[in-house]
Amino acid sequence: MTAVVKPPTDPRHLGRFFYLLLSICTMLVLLPVAEQFRTGVPLLMCGVYATMWFAIHAVSGNRRQSFTAVALSLPVMVLQLLAAFVGCELSRRGFIFTWLAMPLFVAFWFYITLAILRAFLAADVFTRDKLCGAICVFLLIGITWATLYLWLQHVSSGAFFLALPGDAIRETITPTQAIYFSYLTMSTMGYGDIIPGNNLIRTAAYAQAVAGVLFLSVFIARVVSLYDRHHESHCAKR
Repeated sequence: MTAVVKPPTDPRHLGRFFYLLLSICTMLVLLPVAEQFRTGVPLLMCGVYATMWFAIHAVSGNRRQSFTAVALSLPVMVLQLLAAFVGCELSRRGFIFTWLAMPLFVAFWFYITLAILRAFLAADVFTRDKLCGAICVFLLIGITWATLYLWLQHVSSGAFFLALPGDAIRETITPTQAIYFSYLTMSTMGYGDIIPGNNLIRTAAYAQAVAGVLFLSVFIARVVSLYDRHHESHCAKR
């Protein structure tokens, strides 16, 4: 019998990480629109659930990772649907459902981020899809911390101070503002319009800044390593 030889991976191939990247970008675009128009909330929820599905699909190459991701996502979906059903802004029960879903949401995004980062670091060939995976890790770090900030502001008083036009001060932030604050913190850049109000938020903020800098350092080092390996193998074939 003749052994079947699998063709080498095409570096130009776009796969699971590419579709996850598209879904993340779509969700980030839908978020401010949904906050402006109440009719956009169901659309945003569909976008969030679609992104979670693509995230699970992105780690489905490992059965244990896929099972863990599904186990973390199902309670989040159920609690968020219950919160939407009872009205999270008008009902105390809805607020409780949202509050319970938040830490599970953080755990889900954190686990997906680590799983994709592990796949990127273990890659032998640098492909376009692996590059999409690395970009997903960067974006997911921001989403994970933004979700953490939204949860922490409910468990600690005076979490944020938000400067508004007319010198007004508000102590709560919206999901869009949490995303905004998260990516500015991770890039170690800030405009001063959103300020951490207690030590719990400050600790989370500097931890994110360190995580962002470390990831960029690891990402650049890994890309250079894979490029050098590809260059050496290409020269050896000549």
